[in-house]
Order: sequence, then C-alpha cells, then structure tokens
Amino acid sequence: LETCTNLPQVINAGAHGIIVNPEFSSPFAAEATLHYKGEGDGWKTFKVPESIERKVKLYRCCYADGAYQFPPHKSDELGVIIGNGDPIEESIDDLKANFEEFEDSPVSIDTAGFVDLLEDIQAAEDEGVEFSDQPVPEPAAAL
Repeated sequence: LETCTNLPQVINAGAHGIIVNPEFSSPFAAEATLHYKGEGDGWKTFKVPESIERKVKLYRCCYADGAYQFPPHKSDELGVIIGNGDPIEESIDDLKANFEEFEDSPVSIDTAGFVDLLEDIQAAEDEGVEFSDQPVPEPAAAL
C-alpha cells in the first residue's frame, strides 16, 4: 500500500463503482517483521526515527511521551518495516537501510525469509512461471 501513489483515488472511485488503475512509485517492495529484543512480556517502548516513519507500520500500540508504547503481549512482534525499489534487490537494500536508522533501538529484523522466497521464485521460473522481466537476485543477496 505504501508504494501506491494514488490509493485514495482508487478507493474513492471503487466506492462509486468506478475502476481506477493503481499507480506505483516502484515495481517492488520488501517487508520484514520488527521484533522486540527486550526482556519479559511487560510494556515495550521504543522510538521510530522521523526519517523512516512512513516506512514503519506498527501493531497494537499508542504514541505517548515521545515514543511508541506497546501493552503487555505474548508476541515480540511490533509491526513491519518496508523498503521499495527497482530492481528487486534494491527494495531489499532499501529495507535494510531503513532498518539501520534504528541504530541502538531494542528491535531486530530477520531477512532470512527472503532467501526462501527468492529460491521459490527461481524454482518457479525454472518451471516456466514468469515472475518479472527483470532478473531475480541470488538468494544470498537478501542476507
């Protein structure tokens, strides 16, 4: 959704029975789950750098005292961080660059899932399924 540049128009037109083709800022996007690295199941608190605020989508939280506050919950998942680009590898690199903005924050991401995804895409292409007219990066590029 973050890459769709005319999303409000698409939704508004669709509500009136009119189809508007979505337009995208980039053909590829990558998303990774943010995990809290702190101890226990209590309240979790952290700040999102202003420079990447649009690239971070958080779950079950509120904003108070200059930081995002998460009530006690069994899951360490806080939300997701995204990256976009062209070609595919650029979207993964953008995601990693966005995450680097967190520096000393108590959060982590795992990009290993992209390895499996890229391997699956390559296997599908070997079977004749076209994913993109652009080359799919080697799975190791995601790490």
